[in-house]
Amino acid sequence: MTGLEGFSTQELLGEILKRPDSDMIKPGGFVYGNAYPLLDKLGTRVCVDGAPVRYNDRGDVELMAILRGTGKFAGKLCLVGGGVQRKEENGNEVPESLKEALERHFMTDLGVGVEAVGSWDRPHMLAQDMREVDGEVRPGFFRNPASRHLIAARWLVKLKGDTENMVFGSTEVGGQEALDTVWFTKDDMPESDAFGYNHDITYRHMFDVAHDLAARHALPA
Repeated sequence: MTGLEGFSTQELLGEILKRPDSDMIKPGGFVYGNAYPLLDKLGTRVCVDGAPVRYNDRGDVELMAILRGTGKFAGKLCLVGGGVQRKEENGNEVPESLKEALERHFMTDLGVGVEAVGSWDRPHMLAQDMREVDGEVRPGFFRNPASRHLIAARWLVKLKGDTENMVFGSTEVGGQEALDTVWFTKDDMPESDAFGYNHDITYRHMFDVAHDLAARHALPA
């Protein structure tokens, strides 16, 4: 954030009110690095995540996780996803849709496209995350040391494109979020401690959804 590197999080708020939006957001719509702690402190983060689904050679339902390479849960299995941002369209800065955000994350992290199972208007799960307060989180929230308050819309998705030769790309702030991919059935799902961000809970829920769809012949092959 231009010229604001020396301010504390508390001091930034008053100073930002004096500044144009261009001091807070880059031309491409991304927030300057030291503006992020302020936004995290004051606002609710909106995120999107996807759990790729397929039938294996035996006809069993499988879900996919990435082996994460960045952040507090590097080395853990996680969903693909991240924050919803803004984008440039016809020279104007506009809000990014949930669909566009998840497509962007999959293309950045894995080099493939995605299609929602069902409708983009109906996520298969909504999750709320928060940091612990006095060692506890509120009922209905997941523990997340990386966010004060986060709401995530999550879908089962089908991968599109060259899924045999995925490209593990680098994020805007550097590093590869995805180092590898792992497919598993409900019966051979890794133990809870193999997952980051409590995503094991999401995967168990998504397996229930996927198996219900499969039983009704509503899960695409």
